[in-house]
Amino acid sequence: MTGALAVGALFAGSSAAQADDWGGAGSWSHEWNIRSKATASSDVIARVAVKQDVPCWERYCTGQVTGGSYTCPNSSQTYNTWTPLNYHGRKGWVADRCVGLGQM
Repeated sequence: MTGALAVGALFAGSSAAQADDWGGAGSWSHEWNIRSKATASSDVIARVAVKQDVPCWERYCTGQVTGGSYTCPNSSQTYNTWTPLNYHGRKGWVADRCVGLGQM
């Protein structure tokens, strides 16, 4: 439940339990970027620290799109799927194969 209280604070009027239903993104091994568009070349909205969670834009982390290609740290494979996140009320995009998505 890492970050559940912080996530709950982002959803005004929501309890931490309700925020858990939304799910989120995070990484236990590397920092990661939230971008303005679903491309690796778009502006970075935020650089997120290891073990920090950011809630998804849509419930259960749905809303995945096919966007620009990217390669994750410690990998040589190329991916192109992106998931929208809620970064302090602003919609941003994460290269979803590079982070963990799910319950927070």
